[in-house]
Amino acid sequence: MFWRLDKSRGNRLATSGRSANLCLMAGMALLASPALAQNDMADPASRAAAWARLGANPADYADTFAYVHAAEAARDYEAAIAALERLLFFNPGLSRAKVELGVLYFRLKSYAMAARYLEEARAGGGLDGDLGQRVDTYLPVARKELQADRFYGLLETGV
Repeated sequence: MFWRLDKSRGNRLATSGRSANLCLMAGMALLASPALAQNDMADPASRAAAWARLGANPADYADTFAYVHAAEAARDYEAAIAALERLLFFNPGLSRAKVELGVLYFRLKSYAMAARYLEEARAGGGLDGDLGQRVDTYLPVARKELQADRFYGLLETGV
């Protein structure tokens, strides 16, 4: 247990020496990991700077998708959607952006928009194996969520 009640000091919480040292060492190891060093856009300030770079060159696919993946990792789906919508403004036929938008709208539970973008990506063609598989995974579920009539049941037994 990391915290214990210290009755000798007026019922204040005190850390256990050994567990606090372990926690501190684990935190330092996490901060020194190379995975965090590679993902320099994890904090909001870095993502804001990346967004400013995208403003200078909005049609840059590599920077846009790097920003989208960083925003998605930070669970900032609206920022990722804004970047992809901006990219589609410059290239309306970009199937990869449509698939990514469909998945992001699906995660936001906006199933009508998700189905629309996934269907557009499928109709546009040019989907490689991974993108086609993502469309085949998300599109049926999005269509199912759009159905008005669904049957739910609960069976409960007991003594």
